[in-house]
Amino acid sequence: GLLDEAKHYYLQSIAIKEEMGVDISGIIKLRNNLGVIARERGDHEKALTYYHEALQMARQLNDRQTEASVLNNLGTILMMEGDDEALPYLEESLDIAMELQLPQQQRINYDNLHQFHANRGNYEVAYSYLQRYQVLNDSLFSVESAARIAELGAIYDTEIKEQENLLLKEQAEVLRARFIMVSISVLATGVLAVLFIVLFNLKRKSLRQSKALLQSQSELNSLEKEKARQEQQHLKELLFAEEEITRLQKSQLEGKNRELATSAMLILNKNDILNEVRQVAQKALEGENREREQCIRQLLGDIERNIDIDEQWQLFKRHFESVHSGFFQLLSDRFPDLTHDELKLCAYLRMNFSSKEIARMLNMAVESVNTKRYRLRKKFRLQNEENLIVFLMQF
Repeated sequence: GLLDEAKHYYLQSIAIKEEMGVDISGIIKLRNNLGVIARERGDHEKALTYYHEALQMARQLNDRQTEASVLNNLGTILMMEGDDEALPYLEESLDIAMELQLPQQQRINYDNLHQFHANRGNYEVAYSYLQRYQVLNDSLFSVESAARIAELGAIYDTEIKEQENLLLKEQAEVLRARFIMVSISVLATGVLAVLFIVLFNLKRKSLRQSKALLQSQSELNSLEKEKARQEQQHLKELLFAEEEITRLQKSQLEGKNRELATSAMLILNKNDILNEVRQVAQKALEGENREREQCIRQLLGDIERNIDIDEQWQLFKRHFESVHSGFFQLLSDRFPDLTHDELKLCAYLRMNFSSKEIARMLNMAVESVNTKRYRLRKKFRLQNEENLIVFLMQF
């Protein structure tokens, strides 16, 4: 009863067949079916169009059976319209059905011809077709009934056999299931037994390995303790040796400092003595004796030449370098324009001597020492807040 959907699918089928260029007979049947749909919807004009197209194609293909069906459908539509043109189509359809021995199609034609003549008052002719229809219908009904009975019997026998087969199959399935369950149980028992044995062996092996590991760990701990004890003992020995070295270095440094201080004091004391001698000679020079004057002048010259002699400075320098190694070299590399006297001044400042003490050692006035210190600061490019002695401590 879903005519629209049926028409949609028929049209799709026709389009596919036409595109592929195959099954022309199928296309004819589909157009005949479209005519039936149009007839059911009351669109007789459209139905006639579909039927005529189908009839033309059936005749071109010489498909006599389909031609008979289409002719009958054309006659049926025209009969419904009350058109006398229906009769030739119905009779031609009957002729083809009788020729091809199509009893179903003949029965339909007899019924339609009976209705056509009855509608026009030709009751004798209508009765003749009705009798033919009845005889053929009874004959077909008997054949169909016998066939139906045979079919039902076959279906019954088939169902009985299927039920028996199903029962046998179910019994076989039950036996198979029991066999499978027993097999699974036996297999599972075997697997569990093997698994238990494997786990037992693994557990025993694991215990042996754990025991061996604990023993190895104990031995390793003992070795580590012994190693730690030896390392601690070695560390103590190293610390003792370092302390001894430090003590010796400190002792040597103190000795060198003492030597350096002694050397500086020797220079200081020598210059002090020479200054005193110079003062005495200066007083003698003020006398009137010409010979004494000449001797004293010679004495003063010798004193001037021997104040701060190089030998005393070299002795002081050796002691200083032993305490402050590389001092003069580092200072000269960084400030190559330093003079010999400025290097001496730097050494005395590094010893933290005062300007007064440095003046006595260099045999000059304190103001001259301060002037030299100012010049050093300029060469070192020190700011006002920077300390000269702290700067020299870096070398």
